[in-house]
Formats: sequence, structure tokens, C-alpha cells
Amino acid sequence: QIVGDKRKHKKSAEIDPKSVSVNVLSEAGSKEPTQAEEEEDEFEGEERGEEKGTLFAKEDVNQGVVTFHTYKQYFKKIFNPLTLIIFFTVLGGTEAVSIIFGRVLGYWADFTYSNTTATIVCGVLAGVLILTYNIKNIMWISLGLNGSRKVHDEMIEKIVKSPTEFFDINPVGRILNRFTNDLGILDRLLLQSMFDVLEGFVYFTGIFITLWIANPIILAPGVIIVILYYLVLRWTTKSVKVLRGLELVTRSPIYSQLSLTLSGLIAVRSFRQVENFVKSFNKLVNDNGKCGYYYWTVQRVLGFYIDYSSAIYIIATVTIFIFMKDSGDDTSFIGLAITLLLTTSEYLQWILRQAVTTDMLMASFARAYNYTQLPSEANALLPTDQEYINNKWPSKGEIVFNNVFMRYRQNTDHIIKGLDIKIAPGQKIGCVGRTGAGKSSIIQILFRMVEIDKTSSEELKNSSVKIDGVDTMDLGLHLLRNGISIIPQAPVVFTGSIKRNLDPFGKHPDEELWSVLEEVNLKSYVEKLEHKLDTDMTNATSVFSVGQKQLICLARAILRKNKIIVLDEATANVDFETDNFIQKKIIEKFKDCTIFTIAHRLSTVAHYDKVLVLDKGRKVEFDAPYKLLVKNVNDTEITNTEGVFASMVLHTGPKNSRHIFNICKQKYLESQITV
Repeated sequence: QIVGDKRKHKKSAEIDPKSVSVNVLSEAGSKEPTQAEEEEDEFEGEERGEEKGTLFAKEDVNQGVVTFHTYKQYFKKIFNPLTLIIFFTVLGGTEAVSIIFGRVLGYWADFTYSNTTATIVCGVLAGVLILTYNIKNIMWISLGLNGSRKVHDEMIEKIVKSPTEFFDINPVGRILNRFTNDLGILDRLLLQSMFDVLEGFVYFTGIFITLWIANPIILAPGVIIVILYYLVLRWTTKSVKVLRGLELVTRSPIYSQLSLTLSGLIAVRSFRQVENFVKSFNKLVNDNGKCGYYYWTVQRVLGFYIDYSSAIYIIATVTIFIFMKDSGDDTSFIGLAITLLLTTSEYLQWILRQAVTTDMLMASFARAYNYTQLPSEANALLPTDQEYINNKWPSKGEIVFNNVFMRYRQNTDHIIKGLDIKIAPGQKIGCVGRTGAGKSSIIQILFRMVEIDKTSSEELKNSSVKIDGVDTMDLGLHLLRNGISIIPQAPVVFTGSIKRNLDPFGKHPDEELWSVLEEVNLKSYVEKLEHKLDTDMTNATSVFSVGQKQLICLARAILRKNKIIVLDEATANVDFETDNFIQKKIIEKFKDCTIFTIAHRLSTVAHYDKVLVLDKGRKVEFDAPYKLLVKNVNDTEITNTEGVFASMVLHTGPKNSRHIFNICKQKYLESQITV
């Protein structure tokens, strides 16, 4: 396939390593992303915007932006007012006890306290210090993990209720990245760095208070140094974040290039491209090394300026203490202040680095929080639903489309344009059209997977889809979707047993399940299985073939006994024999139901009551199949050659077209006799 792709895109025999990588990537697209790729996605999410015409939307540039609002929401998830007060009280109390402990040691050193008194006091303070230290750590971890759990639960709730548009424009890998990489950062790295920053803030607040008590003039250089730290951080933070992002972005291609080269190794060696791939790989490694070097260089520059500024502040403070010392000053207290001051340099550098790291990691919370604010589908339940349930809606199966327009996104063109049809109760309707005509979009409209457009113009305000006279917009989604059965093109098999697949909500006894399996010719097969109805279908390929899984879907639809059945090319992926069986069973079991079929084979809808022909989202034909093939009802062959449906039938070949014509004619004559 790699060679074939290259022949399409290049006339020469030489293969570009990057192009080969892209082709191999298309085959390896289902592989789980590496940690570096996940982190790269986080950085790139801040830099890119949506491009017109792409299948998946680029991540919103604002999703990873960290603002004051981001921190506010993070603390709201972690704390309530009571736990906030308790935590910071314990945090401040720990630092206060630590300073008091040092002060008691000073009193002990200058013999203010006796040995016995000092020992008892120090022992009590040490016990309190250990207790408060453990309390603050346990509180932070438990509150932090609980906050992450809240974010996770809110994300799950919003994802489950999100409209299909969200899944159309967001690849699965991006969604999984939120639940793995981003939430993993919230559970581990962010908790640690944020705790270090809060602890450091309280620690330095305690030091400044101690220095202020020792000598208020000390605050003057203190204010200056705080301003200087702020300027240094403001100068270096953006560089650190950008360089870290570049380091991550350039790291991921190294792993991708290695795995993709191994996947396409035969093609690489066959076309003697080993040297080119080695050069390409070395370039990727060098690019990553450069970014990594610059990243750590900026980190060291930040550390240098912090150490340099701290040294100046310490010298200035100690100088003030020396020259302003009075004979009445408490030397032990001054000694305590200077001791605390001397410990700040290295610790301050660590705290400021953690502050930068925390700001970077908060992007993960910003992205996760963004998922908790996703728009949801319409209400699943409405107060009026019970009335319709009591009336056994839908009881007839009439469907009316009134001037329906639909588009999948706000910035795209309409897919369905002015659809205006009425389907009588019990009618069998086939929908045909070329690829992209809008056939499957009608199913999306019926199930309200995508809402119809009622806002683009004044004339669309009265657009509606009504089932048994009830506007689907006035129904809860659960009621609407439970009232329509669907047999999809690709059979849907749920995780769990055969019984759960047939009856997900446990509404039917086993006798009915065995009966419906017998109707679809699966009873004897299931009886031979070891666990029968309790057989696990998680690994369905080892239990049922594709055709048998489609029969399971058919059995599920029969069991529900709904008045409206939707078939989305249900027999497109099965053999001819299974196709005939499914079609016969549909006619037999759903003869009084309204059936709407997306046709893959024209012979499938030849015996239907009407055929809807779509072209570019518009209804071009809607009538009995036979009437669409002929100009006069007495014609013995296809005469309406200008018709869209007739042209499609003729393109199947003389033999098939004649067969389809005969079925259509026979069905039409039978319907006329019935009338």
C-alpha cells in the first residue's frame, strides 16, 4: 500500500521519508498515543485553530489558556468555604508552630527557660507540628483527589449528553487524552506542584512576618525583592512554557518516526531509503535536543537570577541587622530571623520553579474544565412525556416532514434542503440516492441526533418533523428514540451477554427471547453454546459472524414491537442468502409497521410502497417505484429514462433492471387490486 500511494503522488522511484511516514501512519492510526504525543497535543491545542473543510475541528485556542478564572474554578472543585478555612488554618498553623519552635529553642539557648520546661514545651510543639503536618498533607491529597473525581464525573456526564456534532469534530484520541493525560496530571503532578506553591507562600509569609517583628525596616528591601521576582517570572515564564511545548512537539515525531519506519521497513529497504531515513531520524533527534537544551538553559537562567536576587536581599537584610542593632534587641530572635533568611535562597528557587510548573500544568485543568461546560442535547425527559406514554405513542406510525432543512454544524452548508414528504401509517418507504445525497441524514433527523434548522430564516420557524401528529421537538429524547427501532448497516453488539443484547433493559422473560431467536433462525445455534443466553458477546467475532450479529439486531427490533422501523442499509454487509432472509422476515414481522429503508441494493426497495429519491439533499422524486420507471402505467418496460430512479435501475444492467422492473410492476398491480 505504501508503494501504491507513492506511485500516485510521485513519478520518480524515490520515496520521501516524511511521505512514507504519513502513509504508514494512516495504517497505524488506531495505535494508542504515547505520553509525548499526549503532551504535544496539549501544547498544540493552544496554538492551532479550526481550518475550513477539515473533518475534525482543530482544538479551540482558548481551551488551554490559564487565567485567574481557571484557578478560581480549580479551588471551587477542591474546596467548599469550610474546608478552605480549615485547610489554610492548618497550613498557617503548621508554619506558626515551626517558627514558635525555633523561638523556644532561642529562649532555651539564652537560659530563659529551664531544661525541663524547654524540653516539655519543645516536645509538645514537635507533637503538634507532626500532627498538623500530617493533617495538611492528608487534607490536600483527599480534597485534591475528590476535586479531580468531580471534574471526571462532570466530564463523563457532559460527554454522554453531548450532541453528535461533538463526536464528529473531535477524534477519539483527543477525548481519551482528556481522561488519561489531563486527569492524570490533575491526580498527580498538579497536586504536588500546587501544594509546594501554597506551602511556600505560607512559609515566606511567616518569614516576612518574623523579619518585620525583628526590624520593620527589613520590609523595604523585601518589597523591592518581591517586585524583582515578579519581573523575573514575567520575563521567563512565557519562554519556559513555549520552549517546553517545543520540546514536547519535537519529541513526539522521534517515537512516531521510529515506529512508522519499523512498520514500513520492507518498503524502506526495497527502495534503498535506509540512509534517508537515518538522516531524517537524526534530524528529529537533533531538533529535539536543541529545544531541550534551550529549555534547560532558560531554567538555569531563571535559577541564576533568583539566586542572585536572593543573595542581594540576604546581604542587605543582614547589613541592616548589623548596623541597626541596639543593645536592647533580642539577639536570639534576630538570630532566628537571620537563620530563616539564609534558608530562603535555595527554597525560593524551588518554589518559583514550581509556580511556573503549576501554571503550565493548570492548562490540563483548563482543558478538562472546558469539557465540563460542553453543550448538551435536548432534555432526555419532559413533563409531558408521561401523557404520550399513557396514550401508547406512537400508535400509528405516520411521519410528516414539513419544509425540513438540516446541517451538521453552524458553519457548514445544509445537507437536507426543503424536505417535504408525508409517510402514511404502515407504508414501506425506500430512500435511494448517490453518495452524499443525504439519505442517512434523514435518520439523524428522525432520532434528533442532529436538530433541524429553524433559525436561519423566518420561513424555517414553522419547519417540523411530526410523528402521529406530534412534533418531535415536543418530546423527550428517551421517549422519541425508544419509539423507533433501527437495524443499522454495521450491526451493533453491546458488551455483555446475548440476553443483554436482545433485551438491554430486562423487560422481557426468557421465553420471549427464545421465541424471537427461533424466528431469526438462531435458536438452535444459541442452544449449542455452553452458556446459552448468558454467553458473553464482548468478543463477538468469536461467537457470531457478521450476518448472525445482524440477525441479533433484527431480533432486537422484533422484540421491541415499535410502529416505526428504520433500516440503514441493514443488509449491505451480509451475504445474499442472509439478505433475502432478513427482507422476508421484515415483510412478515413488520407488515403493519411503517418502514423507512436506506437502500443499498435497488432490488431491496422494488416491492416497497414508495421510493424517495434524493439528490444533494433535495427531494427529486417520491412515488411508487413502478410509476417512477414508466411514463404510462401500461408500459411493459422502463420508459421514463429521464427519471433519476429509472436511470439508477438501468445502470444495474439489462438483466437486473428487468428483474427490478418486474418486481415493481407486480407490487403496483397488487396495490391497485387492493385499492
